[in-house]
Amino acid sequence: MSAAVIDAHIHFWDPARRDDILIVRREPSLNIRAMPEELAPLLADAGVDAAVAIQSAPNGDETEHLIKTSARMAAIKGVVGWIDLTAPDASTQLAALAKRPKIKGVRAMLNRVDGIDWLTRSPAQAGVAAVHKAGLSLDLITRTEHIPAVAKTAAAFPDLNIIVDHGASPPSGKPGFAEWRAGIETLGAHKRVFTKFSGFAEEAVPDWSAKTLEPALRHLLKWFGPDRLMWASNWPVIDLRGGYARWVAESRKLLDEAGLSAAGRRAIEETTARTAYRL
Repeated sequence: MSAAVIDAHIHFWDPARRDDILIVRREPSLNIRAMPEELAPLLADAGVDAAVAIQSAPNGDETEHLIKTSARMAAIKGVVGWIDLTAPDASTQLAALAKRPKIKGVRAMLNRVDGIDWLTRSPAQAGVAAVHKAGLSLDLITRTEHIPAVAKTAAAFPDLNIIVDHGASPPSGKPGFAEWRAGIETLGAHKRVFTKFSGFAEEAVPDWSAKTLEPALRHLLKWFGPDRLMWASNWPVIDLRGGYARWVAESRKLLDEAGLSAAGRRAIEETTARTAYRL
């Protein structure tokens, strides 16, 4: 298999659908059409070969839209959808979803549920068990305060691929960075927990640079290593902090300076995503 670059986290959305996407509600500048036609030239210009499409709204209809949209773009190699993990029929829903084209996992939006311990409560844990049974991975929107619940879930399901989006959102250059560092050490102990080198700029101080983000990347490399870390863009949310091309340039600069072996660099840019999502 020849080397490739996989963007492990992109979104598709269309304002005409009026999906309830939290970041769009908070940031009106993101109320834009972000579909395959807009993504394709960005991937081509950056030399990115493939991508994984991630759900944006806690709604099954939005997942259906994501599946259909991704079918139009050969570069999309995997889709992460959504169901309510606490639904009585979650197991049935997940078994059906797992049969859909390109579906590799589901995502729980911990920033949109009631309580930081939601994931560890029995209804959600039953849903996580159903994700595992269906042969899917579990993406999690995670911030520092959610890390104990994620770690407890990882311990309860040691054979489940859990993917912590955006490195658990490191607050680079802001208060709370030390707490985030401690949480990452906890998560790193669980060998089927993966994470993403993405979303860093959106969480950092507004005048971020590669230097601002370097401590967070170094910490993730220490506790996860290249084999559990994957590069991604978080497009189109990255448009809030400079856009796709700038993120590609700055993130590649950081990887260039990280002292990685050729195999380590390839893991971050390709093979970790293949492993975590079974691409």
